[in-house]
Amino acid sequence: APGHGQEDYEACSKLGIDAFAPITDDGHFTIEAYPADPERLSQGPTIHEGGGQAVMDIIADDVLKTHTIRHKYPYDWRTKKPVVIRATAQWFADVGSIKGDALKALEAVQFIPDTGRTRLENFVRGRSEWCISRQRSWGVPIPALYNENGEAVMTDESIEHIISVLQQRSSQAWFSDAPDDPAWIPSSLRGNFRRGTDTMDVWFDSGSSWTEVDQPADVYLEGSDQHRGWFQSSLLTYIATKMADGAATITAPFKTLITHGFTLDDQGKKMSKSLGNTISPEQVMDGTLLPPVKPKKGEPRPDALGPDALRLWAASVDYTSDIPIGPSVLAPVHTALIKYRTILKMIVGSMHESARTAPLTKLDLIALMHLNDTMKQVREAFRKNEFHQGTQIINRWIANELSSFYLDALKDRLYCGDGGGVLEPIFVGFLRMLAPVTPLLVEEAWAHRPQWMVDDIACENPARHIYDDAVIDQSRSGYDQEALREEWSLISTLRDAVKVGLETARDAKQVGSSLQCSVVIEVEADRALECLKRFQEDLDVFFVVSSAEVNAPLPQNPEWSYVREFTWQGAQGKVHILPPKEAKCSRCWRYLAHEEDDLCQRCDDVVTAGPESSS
Repeated sequence: APGHGQEDYEACSKLGIDAFAPITDDGHFTIEAYPADPERLSQGPTIHEGGGQAVMDIIADDVLKTHTIRHKYPYDWRTKKPVVIRATAQWFADVGSIKGDALKALEAVQFIPDTGRTRLENFVRGRSEWCISRQRSWGVPIPALYNENGEAVMTDESIEHIISVLQQRSSQAWFSDAPDDPAWIPSSLRGNFRRGTDTMDVWFDSGSSWTEVDQPADVYLEGSDQHRGWFQSSLLTYIATKMADGAATITAPFKTLITHGFTLDDQGKKMSKSLGNTISPEQVMDGTLLPPVKPKKGEPRPDALGPDALRLWAASVDYTSDIPIGPSVLAPVHTALIKYRTILKMIVGSMHESARTAPLTKLDLIALMHLNDTMKQVREAFRKNEFHQGTQIINRWIANELSSFYLDALKDRLYCGDGGGVLEPIFVGFLRMLAPVTPLLVEEAWAHRPQWMVDDIACENPARHIYDDAVIDQSRSGYDQEALREEWSLISTLRDAVKVGLETARDAKQVGSSLQCSVVIEVEADRALECLKRFQEDLDVFFVVSSAEVNAPLPQNPEWSYVREFTWQGAQGKVHILPPKEAKCSRCWRYLAHEEDDLCQRCDDVVTAGPESSS
């Protein structure tokens, strides 16, 4: 039976027997099945109703033995009946003649992940032909005409004629018009012709989508199943067309090919309607998957964070593999988005126009260094389409350098000092990094910027300058970056030691706020001393304590004391956490006042000068 299975086809081909499948679409044998008695099988039952036994009855005298074989066989999932495999006449595209050029064109393509290259190359390398015809009642018709002998006619003239009729009558007319409607037949063809009923493979349709652009696309993005589908069909149709056009250089229709995984439930299972574990995008956006918010008044309600929540989840995960989603996965994404909003709200409410001309402190310079480093790393990750790396860098910057360091150290200056700092460039840079991930939050934060920023026509929407480096006038931050990095490595080492000492004091119930402490740093290394001298005036700000000194005399018999050792560039040192030297200032809460409930000198000067000089 050479027309009913690959093995039989190959066996018969070696004997010169052509493939034939004498079965109609409804499962009846054709008259070719038994030419000696044409009606015996063609008028009998279908092959699903016992037609096979009718064949056995005909050849019964020549059968030596029959037995039953149990084996795997494909069944139609809808009718629950076995699928009949049969050879039919189809249209094929010759892949063998172009796959060498196709493989060569892939050499210049960037694959994300890299494993996609091997997968696509193997599919192309293993093909010699492509069956481009399908037998469906919908789709793009293959413009073939057939004569009375069943021979196909497809010439440039006939195709152009058919296209002209399609433009007048629509593609549906190809199927709905009478089979012998003469309007579809060009005048040069003599005799009786009918239109073919085969339709084009839908992968040929989608694979031709590159014709809508003038040059290779920057990115093709789809799931791993498209290596055998859209990715491959796009490549093959593009290469074939360019070769036919005589192009001097053959390239792929895409510069970068990104393969993503599939979305699973939070248990790692495939989503299925039958299992009832599907999650819609709307559920992520409207917040119904997470516990409701309990307002001060009224009933609990979902915390709807909108499309940004869905985008942030997609940007936070490694999309090149299968990705789980569910309440446990969305909770940290929800927390991160809330943190973005909270920090932006704080920055918008704290920015002051005077900070544009205020002198930059060492704290400001380090904050700008951290910002510029972070923006550079995020831009590089986004350019590589590694969005989860970019969001991780943003979150790490927020946790380690922006929130717990700079904003914490800046509070005293904002609330009780000159209101300076570099919040404006941080605000602009932060929005630029978030723009591809949480665009609605960026637009909302930008719409609430202070009026003096609105009035500044040179202050453009950060979302339009995502990859712009400039966030501050470089003349204001002209400091030796290498020296600053070295100094920061020492300060961060000391800061870690101070934090550990402060936690020990808190555990012992000696202090509550870090301002209830003074710090003395002991160090002998010349290089460390040189760095600390340049930071002497800012050390208390870095550590968020009331005072900080280097190699100062230690008090005799203090009420309490905690010591932490540190190492920097091989040099040893100690950090002493001690009680404050002065009383608490009632305005800034730093322990710098001479007497309890009095003002420190700075606050006294501000209050005496009046509201115009007060921030």
